[in-house]
Amino acid sequence: MMGHRAGARAFEEERLAKRDEALAELTAFKAVAISRLTAQHEEIERLREQAATVGNVRRLPAARSGTAPYGSCS
Repeated sequence: MMGHRAGARAFEEERLAKRDEALAELTAFKAVAISRLTAQHEEIERLREQAATVGNVRRLPAARSGTAPYGSCS
């Protein structure tokens, strides 16, 4: 029965290694996503500040209800 235990242990170690690898990939993905969101937020804040100081930015008229936006495929 020693072979069965060794096989079970190897299986468990492989399972844990795969779990750790998946966790590392997800952690890296999360870091990239947060970084991109931060960059987008900073750009939005910069553009808002720029629009407020320039003063020549006009709002577009509201779309009529029931119409698709310009350039949409709808």
